[in-house]
Amino acid sequence: MTHRRRVELVDETQLTRSRHATCARLPSVVVTPRRFYPSTVFVVVALVGIVVAGCSSGTENKVAVIDGEASSTTTTVVTTPPPGDLGEPTLTDDSEVTTVGLDAVEFGMTFDDAQKAAGTRLVVVDGQPGSSCYRVEPEVGPEGVSFLVSDGRIERVDIDSGPVTTRSGAGIGMSISELTTLFPERLETAPTPDGTVLTFVPSDEGDADYRIIFQSDGTTVTSLRAGKLPEVEDGC
Repeated sequence: MTHRRRVELVDETQLTRSRHATCARLPSVVVTPRRFYPSTVFVVVALVGIVVAGCSSGTENKVAVIDGEASSTTTTVVTTPPPGDLGEPTLTDDSEVTTVGLDAVEFGMTFDDAQKAAGTRLVVVDGQPGSSCYRVEPEVGPEGVSFLVSDGRIERVDIDSGPVTTRSGAGIGMSISELTTLFPERLETAPTPDGTVLTFVPSDEGDADYRIIFQSDGTTVTSLRAGKLPEVEDGC
């Protein structure tokens, strides 16, 4: 007696893949044989490979339906998306601001390199992504941290709240007298309508184009930022 099998490929969905996400949903492989044939298993395995490969490449996927001649059973194949490629988050409450950057995130890095250095996505919070200047925050990281992206590169970091300080321990809540004691002869002071701005000017010639700026209410530091001129002073 001759048994016939019919294999049909049915469109399921068009899966797209972002730079840091894998397929949100994989199609199912449904097998409805009435009898067991080794060749049927071979065909199913081959089709599963095609489905998974198509998902990872972001191309159109198919669902394989194999019809036999007897009672039906259903088998669903589910896979786990691969882990992201950004590694573990590196920015913490103990991260330190310097004239180079914030820990592994350094000024002059491209946006993509900065995400890898931070071990997390950088989410746009102000401006348009891809424009000449916009602001981003780490998706996972310490409170109050944001970066300025200028012409596709990280050029400034702002600390508006939270525990992050400079390598010397200068941070939000420090008094102006403590700050001037910490950086004798390296601070330039200028009054503002809201208080006083104190700018740390590095002595190293290699850092001549970089600054750390402390905003105060006249008595204590309320925020700080570091980066390359002119972005560290003017922003976007």
